[in-house]
Amino acid sequence: YKTPGSPTGMNRAFSSVSTPTYSIHRPAKPNGVGVVICPGGGFRDIWIDREGHDLAIWLKKFGVTSLVLKYRTRPADLGKPNAWENYQRAVRTDARQAIRILRTGASKLGLKTDKIGICGFSAGGHLALNTSLHNDPERGYQVSGRPNFAGLFYPGIPKDADKTLADRVAAGKGKHGICPMFIVNARIDRLTPAERCVDFYAKLLKAGVNAELHVFS
Repeated sequence: YKTPGSPTGMNRAFSSVSTPTYSIHRPAKPNGVGVVICPGGGFRDIWIDREGHDLAIWLKKFGVTSLVLKYRTRPADLGKPNAWENYQRAVRTDARQAIRILRTGASKLGLKTDKIGICGFSAGGHLALNTSLHNDPERGYQVSGRPNFAGLFYPGIPKDADKTLADRVAAGKGKHGICPMFIVNARIDRLTPAERCVDFYAKLLKAGVNAELHVFS
């Protein structure tokens, strides 16, 4: 449906997405920064305008190039063994490929390859965080799919995030390579509780990750 006053004027949601697609928003004067935007929707839907294109249009004013990612939604049947884990690996692949698209086209898009990050809302924040934390294999790719920074907007914190963070830090032996993170939430958020963000933020600081947290009333 239409939402007068928003940058796009629309509020579309897509479900049953089996093939990932993307749209790139290019500013008139790129400042070298690129970001993959992952909309939310509980992994059932993709709220492509309100939590995707609207942000991309706003960021253009500041010279930021954005790629709005319509990633794969979850399968209807999650009762099969390892179904959720397999799905999470699949959407991380979507996110990393989106980063590679920006990094590969950096010269044409006016981007700097070391200033390409990822951000997301709610479930999209869950995806952005997982993409930043998991040290997925990069074999077979000429360009890295790792983000240089992450924006987490009222993110869903994965249940295994604490363990994934600890494992990554232990494996890195002081050089974990986890990108800086910017986290935003509201105190009254019940779907993605601020308390979980506060707890995880404390763990990021303890792990030596450059992180910033804002909780609004």
